[in-house]
Amino acid sequence: EGFTITTETYGYAMSAGALIFTMGDRRIIHDGASIMFHGAGFDGYGGRQSLRSLILYGRTVLPPDRVKSLELIDAKFESILYERTLMTKEDIKDWMYKLDANFMSAKKAMQLGVATELK
Repeated sequence: EGFTITTETYGYAMSAGALIFTMGDRRIIHDGASIMFHGAGFDGYGGRQSLRSLILYGRTVLPPDRVKSLELIDAKFESILYERTLMTKEDIKDWMYKLDANFMSAKKAMQLGVATELK
């Protein structure tokens, strides 16, 4: 208590970097920068839907506890975004899961409250 955390991105805040950026109290994004969200990853290429398909068709050796861990990480990131931004739960699902890589412009980050200041 009694201090403010400032995060700032000049270029890309992607993946875990997007999470770190979101944790700032004061979140500065520079014009031309972007933020990229996605569901928690694993040792392979593809988003969560790809992972679910591989599991469904028995084409992955990823243990069920690892899948559960990824789902818990996703749930925590979703709750952080919901609490710290203006994003709705539907916005969060769209940005994290509809595509494997969702790049949010600086302008959109300001509109959704992901960033608090634009430089």
